[in-house]
Amino acid sequence: MQKLIEKIHRKLGLGPVLEKLDEKLSSSELNTFLLELFRRKAEQTDPARLLRQFESSRFVTPARVNTLQLRQTELEWLHLVAGHGYQPLTLSPLTPLGTCSSIAQVDQNNVVSAIGLELVHKLKD
Repeated sequence: MQKLIEKIHRKLGLGPVLEKLDEKLSSSELNTFLLELFRRKAEQTDPARLLRQFESSRFVTPARVNTLQLRQTELEWLHLVAGHGYQPLTLSPLTPLGTCSSIAQVDQNNVVSAIGLELVHKLKD
């Protein structure tokens, strides 16, 4: 990872950009910056590029499971725990950046992160 960061620094010719972003920007400012960067990158995407990514990226290919069977098993487990006094609940798909690495001690590089939707609304205002 460090070699790639160093390569990016050299490519940009701006010195230690990562350290500056980390030290100088609040989390909210960094999220706003990244949202704008992602918006610009998304503008450069066309259907052909999306199709190539879909075909080559292991992160976006459909899971090879029987969806109906999986949902049935989930439903059976939810009924089972509800019958033992537990209240099943649906969690938000979003959490603050760093949740997995600070609570579960999972390396942030092993988590697919997303920017919070509340920031999208702030940018529209």
